[in-house]
Amino acid sequence: YSLPFCRPLKIKYKAENLGEVLRGDRIVNTPFQVSMNVDKKCEVLCVTPNKPVVLTKEKSQLVVERIQEEYYVHLIADNLPVATRLEFYSNREEEEKNK
Repeated sequence: YSLPFCRPLKIKYKAENLGEVLRGDRIVNTPFQVSMNVDKKCEVLCVTPNKPVVLTKEKSQLVVERIQEEYYVHLIADNLPVATRLEFYSNREEEEKNK
C-alpha cells in the first residue's frame, strides 16, 4: 500500500509462487468483504463517516504521480481476477478528424 487509501488494519503478504515473483506481483489482503451469489447494490468502499482522508503535500504529490503514471491494481479472489482493466485502442487521428 503505497497510497494512503483503503488499507486494512493489519497488512498481510501472501507467500508467492515462482510465476507471481517473476511477474512482480505483491499479493496482500484488502479490507473489502466479497461474497459470491449475493445480490448487492453499489457500495462506497473505504469511507469512515466524519473522518475524511487528509493528505500531506508529499502524499498529495504521490497521488498525482500515480495518476499520471496510470497506476492501477489487480484484484484477485481465490486466484481468479475480480476486476480486469480493459483497453481499447483506436486511431486517434481519425477520431480527431471526425470531431
